[in-house]
Amino acid sequence: LPEDTVVLYAAISMDGKNQSFVPREALASVSRVSRVPVFGIYDSYLGYGIVGGRLVSWELLGREAAGMVLRILNGESPGSIPFGGEEAYVDAYDWRELKRWNIPESAVAPGSEIRYRAPNIWEEYKQVIIGGGGLITFQAALIFSLFVNLRRRRLAEKSLAESEARLSLAAESADAGLWSIDADNSQVWATDKIRELFSLPKDIPLHYDHFIRRVHPEDCERLNAAFQNALQSIEEVTAEYRIQRADGNLRWLASYGRPQPAGPGQPMRLMGVTVDITDRKQGEEMLRQNQQDLSRLAGRIISAQEEELRRLSREIHDDLTQRLAAFALDAALIEKQLSPSQSQTVKDLRGLRDNLSEVSEEVHDLSRRLHPSILDDLGLVQAIQAESVAFINKTGIDLSIATDGFPDSVPQPLALCLYRIIQEGLQNITKHSGAKAASISLQGLSDGIRLLIEDKGVGFDPEEVRKKAGIGLSSMRERVRLLNGVIYYKSVRGQGTQIDVFIPIGEAA
Repeated sequence: LPEDTVVLYAAISMDGKNQSFVPREALASVSRVSRVPVFGIYDSYLGYGIVGGRLVSWELLGREAAGMVLRILNGESPGSIPFGGEEAYVDAYDWRELKRWNIPESAVAPGSEIRYRAPNIWEEYKQVIIGGGGLITFQAALIFSLFVNLRRRRLAEKSLAESEARLSLAAESADAGLWSIDADNSQVWATDKIRELFSLPKDIPLHYDHFIRRVHPEDCERLNAAFQNALQSIEEVTAEYRIQRADGNLRWLASYGRPQPAGPGQPMRLMGVTVDITDRKQGEEMLRQNQQDLSRLAGRIISAQEEELRRLSREIHDDLTQRLAAFALDAALIEKQLSPSQSQTVKDLRGLRDNLSEVSEEVHDLSRRLHPSILDDLGLVQAIQAESVAFINKTGIDLSIATDGFPDSVPQPLALCLYRIIQEGLQNITKHSGAKAASISLQGLSDGIRLLIEDKGVGFDPEEVRKKAGIGLSSMRERVRLLNGVIYYKSVRGQGTQIDVFIPIGEAA
């Protein structure tokens, strides 16, 4: 056929053999075998083999006809309605036929509609591409996140390994062992030092029972309670206990633990350190024995001192005082035998007698200070009252005594201890306080005796006194300590001084 030949298809309803056809189906058969482009006149043929062009639109014709009918129904005269049809055309082409016959789209009238265009890859696989791209992006992000987490984990593991190495080095330097115990005691981690301390083999899995079986029976319950309380209260725990090693040696250990959460949904874990404190405990025991020995020695010294003072006081009172009294009586008798003309001699004898009486009183006072016999005869309260009278007469300082609730009798060692403390306290008030008034309070409590000595003098600096370590204060402390008591000194410069003593009695002792 010539190159400019085309087929214009109108309609085929029946062929020469009287076979009926649907026009569009016949068009499809014609188009399949045609060697030239096929054109038609109806838009309903588009898609069945025609190239396209300016086509009659049955849809638009129907709409136009329906509009005429409505106008007629509304009473408009049919003759007045002009014949239409000018708007019932569409410019449309089949993209597949254009490609089939190599007709460029530029040859198509501008503004024409091109139908059945084959979608490009993006249009055809848009959802697949978007989904695949999103999946690839998600996987890439996941891989990147895993890579970052893996790198962080490796760095964390490296840092943890370095920290553990430093911690292990520090623990080894301190001769300490590290351990970790879960709250349910199911898992135990420990360093080799812990195995060494508890005399456990290095090749066995560790359990809490392995350790607790080594603990001394007297310390086992206390240690268990301390660990459980730490896990429940989430508080730090420090425990000192004895263990029985496999070789039979008894050692002292000290453990310090701190609760730590193991992770979400996991039980608490107690992590800590353990050191051998046997040498320290042995040193403390030796020191305690030495202190007890020193205490017993000090007690014997004080007892020997008091016994010697009692003996001296008795000898002075029974011998020297009586001799002085006899000398005074002899002087009085001689004075009566002299004549009035010997006035100077009488005067001298009277002076001698007065001096002998004064010396006798001072010797008697010395005897009382060495050991007051009134303390043995009438008790502590009477002895203190006698001491206060002598103190007031000698110093002129106003001294008040309060003994509310004080028992009628106390053990002799306790009475002597309190009396000596009062003596020393009054002597310090006389020498150092410059006070105008002072007070002594003796109070009987349900579990002991309390002594309070106060003055309103110049006071002193306790730190300076502690450095000087005076004999008087040291003697007070030692006497109180021998009776399991406590003594406190409170003093402020310009505000006076307090000496507060408590000595337990009965079961409290």
